[in-house]
Amino acid sequence: MAAIVVVLAYPSSAALPPWESKDWTQWSPKDCISILSDSPWAVTFLAYSHGADGQVLMSPATARISSSLVIRQAIMRMRGLPQDPARVPHRGEVQRDEKAGTSCLDQLFDDRIVVTIGGGFLDEIKSGPEMIVSRRKYSPLLTSEDDPIAEACGGQSVIRNSRSAVFVYPRVVSGKPVIGPGDKKFTIVSPWKRDFEFNVEKMIYKGKPDF
Repeated sequence: MAAIVVVLAYPSSAALPPWESKDWTQWSPKDCISILSDSPWAVTFLAYSHGADGQVLMSPATARISSSLVIRQAIMRMRGLPQDPARVPHRGEVQRDEKAGTSCLDQLFDDRIVVTIGGGFLDEIKSGPEMIVSRRKYSPLLTSEDDPIAEACGGQSVIRNSRSAVFVYPRVVSGKPVIGPGDKKFTIVSPWKRDFEFNVEKMIYKGKPDF
């Protein structure tokens, strides 16, 4: 009986999410896809739109906090996984990927929060969506069309063959942090019936807030 109590008190790592149970270099493709689509840092839901003939169209839409370290690690891990297990990568490819990985993961985003929205019906996003924190509204910073995550990570910042739009929000406005200690969530407004909601209290990676 005592042994059973001990087992129940210390659940196995299999019950924990991959970002808690494994080092990122050990994440499987399934782990990476889960982190990039359904995790505290990524929200996916079915977006609806009406076609020209009145037909209702559906498409999955995902918003991810791509400035977070855990998302960038999933991106680099996904990119480093071999598409063909039988193919041995050239040494030059390995060196290139290692250099891109270092640049990607060492990049600091202390002054901005980068949100990548993929899928859905991106043409319906007429302007940068607002970020709402405890009823305070913030518009994206005026930036170029370049993706700062793709620039830092040396290529695509999202899963292959996925259309995406990138929006950059400030971390500090008028000397005050946009997301303070008392804020439990923030929302990225979408043009669809549902918005992308992120729980700040769950966005903890290696004991630190990560967004």
